[in-house]
This record gives sequence, structure tokens and C-alpha cells, in this order.
Amino acid sequence: MNNKTLVITGEDFKTFNNLILAPIIIFNKEKILFANKIFISTYSCFKNISELYIDELFNDEILMEQIKNLFDKNKNFSKNEVSIRNNKGKLLYANVLIKPVIFNDKNCLLMQFADVTENVITKNQLISMTNVRNLMLKITENIVKFNDINDIYNLTLETALKTFNNNCIGTIMIKKDSEFEVVAHIGYEEKIKKFSIKQEETFLYRSTNGKMNDVKNISDLSKIVDFYPIETCYGRKQYIKSSLISPIIIKDNIYGMICIDSVKINSFDKDDVRLMKFLKSSIEIAISNYLLYSDQIFYANHDYLTKLYNRMFLEKQFNVLKSNAVLYNKTLNLVLIDVNHLKIINDKYGHLCGDNVLKHVADKFFSISDKNDVVARIGGDEFVSVYYDKSINNIKDSLDNILSEMKEEYISMSNCSITCSFCYGIATFRDDGMEFKELLKRADIEMYKAKVMLK
Repeated sequence: MNNKTLVITGEDFKTFNNLILAPIIIFNKEKILFANKIFISTYSCFKNISELYIDELFNDEILMEQIKNLFDKNKNFSKNEVSIRNNKGKLLYANVLIKPVIFNDKNCLLMQFADVTENVITKNQLISMTNVRNLMLKITENIVKFNDINDIYNLTLETALKTFNNNCIGTIMIKKDSEFEVVAHIGYEEKIKKFSIKQEETFLYRSTNGKMNDVKNISDLSKIVDFYPIETCYGRKQYIKSSLISPIIIKDNIYGMICIDSVKINSFDKDDVRLMKFLKSSIEIAISNYLLYSDQIFYANHDYLTKLYNRMFLEKQFNVLKSNAVLYNKTLNLVLIDVNHLKIINDKYGHLCGDNVLKHVADKFFSISDKNDVVARIGGDEFVSVYYDKSINNIKDSLDNILSEMKEEYISMSNCSITCSFCYGIATFRDDGMEFKELLKRADIEMYKAKVMLK
């Protein structure tokens, strides 16, 4: 080095410790020779600094290569947002300025640090939140393209794990009755799909005293539950030791949980909790939108009360069944049923009782159908079923059997306990007509005859 190179003496160390407020270290090609007090306190570095090798301090292979080259050059060097891992394993960040110096007649380097950890963390959080928002917006915008809600669960979990990016594994669990079942997983063996757990046994329930209303960072699971081995992508019998868990709340009720797990203790911090809360909100919006869209699609073809198909869908499906019946020379029969005395029930016991009667009749009517048949509610007290490749005698036997069963089945409410029944009429494709309206008209005539006989 030439005359411009700064010469450092032992006396200068006192100045570095007492007067200079910036963290400073001096090192040769192998070891750190000096670190001032501010460096040690700022970065929680090892007290015996002389035993610390320079490559143990930095988490940056490119920087280490650049540092090695500096020993042969007489120039200053700076780099922003250098990552430093302290003795607790925490990753910190600093902008560094490196100057060539001479210490004990040997070429060394002096490195001055300007801590930017908070700035980098804030920037990374903004980037992560932006990425999460963009991914969740993409999910929301493509709701109509998802054929299965499990596609949303899988993509949501994938997004979450990318957000935290520290070798985590995870699951999404959905509540069914009193238990939670795994519907999506990353990092676990396939057999976890069969896993279910009672609500009161979940980590979230235990750690929130049953409230399950907010994101929970469980840094050490051994404090609330015994560790138990579980098969993960990291190998058999790994222990989940910390977990970041968020409830999924839909319409003010607990719908499920997203669990980001780690095989290490203290894997998550307050910044991760903040990110998870942001993710929680996005997940809830995406799932709510999908459920709303699914409901809209469902009720476009179904009756709201009985969940049977509606008339519009019935007529479309009739044309499909009709084409198949013609093509394969199969039978096709249309049955119209009308609930008996529904108006009297509504007037005497109220419409809530009448609705229960309709649902009961719908369930019984649907119970004698199979995948080739179409069952629908077409009006207030009228139902229609189109039976494909079934004899008229078998259909009559099935209808008469459920009528017999219904004589013994009581619909009980606070103000009533009643039985119900219906009358039916049958029309046969080809014999009674070729079109839906023709068959419906003929079935209505036959049903009316049964009504007259009932009176």
C-alpha cells in the first residue's frame, strides 16, 4: 500500500471505543483483530472477538469475495444492505464502508457500519405485503376459473409459505362439525390428508383460551403441548416446535385455520405476525368471494328452500335425457307430485311449518332417484322428477313405498306435530308426448285424478 494508507495503532483503539459512535471492526485476511464497543453491543457479537473469523460474520458470499480482492488494492469500497448474522442467529443489515489500513505493519481493512436493519425489514415487509396482495388479487380476480375450492386452499398456502420464506411447512384446516380437517398441505407427507383434530385440541384453541379470534405466534409448542413426531419433507419423525397460526373467519364464524409450522423454536417474530394478519384478511376475502360466487352458481340452477333443481335446469336436462332416450331406445317417465293440504298447513301452523313439510317431501322424493334422474321443485307445492331407463311399475312402487313411510313420519315443531303426503301423476315419453310441456300436462291430469280420489 502507498503513503495514503491509514496507519492504525493501539492508541487509536481507545478513540474508536470512546469517541466514534459508529460500529467499527479491523480485520486481516483471516480474523477480526478489533471491534469497538458499539459494534459488539449493536450486533450482539461474540465477546471474544479475536476468535471470530470474518467469513463467520457475514451471510454474503459475494461480499466475501469482494473483501478478499480489496487486500490487493488501495481503494475504498462500500456496499449497502449487507446481511450480518449475530450470535443469536438473527439476521441484521448494515451499509458498510471499507478502507485499507495498516496495523502492526500488516495490510488490514477497517469496516464502518451504518445499521439499516429497520429500514430493510420495513422494505421487505412492504415487498412481501405487495406480493401477497397481488397474488391474492389474482386469486380473487380468477374466482370464476376455479373448479374446486381446494384449488384456492392450495394456492393460498403456497402464497403464505413464499411470504415467510424460512423453510417452513404448512397446512390449511377447515372446520367440519366439531373437528378440523386438513384440506391443503405443503411439506408434510400425503398421509396428513387423513388427519383431523377436535377444535378444543388445536394449538390455536389452547393458546387463546378458546377464543380463536386472532393470529397467534407460538414460539415454543412444548409450553402448551407435548412434542410429537410427524412425517415431513425434512425426514421422518420431525418435531414441530413453533407455529404461526391464523384463524379464517367467514361471516363472524370460525371457518378454518392456516398453520405455518417450523421444526425450530422461535422461528417467527412480530413482523411475521403482522404479515400473517395481512394475509389473513386477504384469505378471508378470497374464500368469501368464492363461496358467494359458488352460491350464485348453485342457486341459478337450484331451489333455495329444498336445494333440488329448479324448473329452468329441469327443462334443459330433460332435453339431454330425451336425446339419450331416442338414441339408445330407453324409457323416459315424468312424475309430477303435489303436496296435499299445504295451504291448510300454512294457514293453521304457519309458513315455517309448511317449509319443513316441503323439505321433508323433497328429501323423500329425491331418495328414490339415482344419478341418471333429475328431481326438481317447479312451484310452490309441486315437484317433478324425470326418470331415465326405469319401468313405470318400479316408479309407482317406489312412490307408493315412500307414501307409506310418510304416514308414520311426524314433522314436529313447537306448535305442531303432523304427517304429510302427496298425490302424483305419471306421463311416459312417446306414449303421452315428445316434449316436456306435453308430458307435464299429461302428468298434471293424472295427478288431478288422484287428488279427486283423495277427496
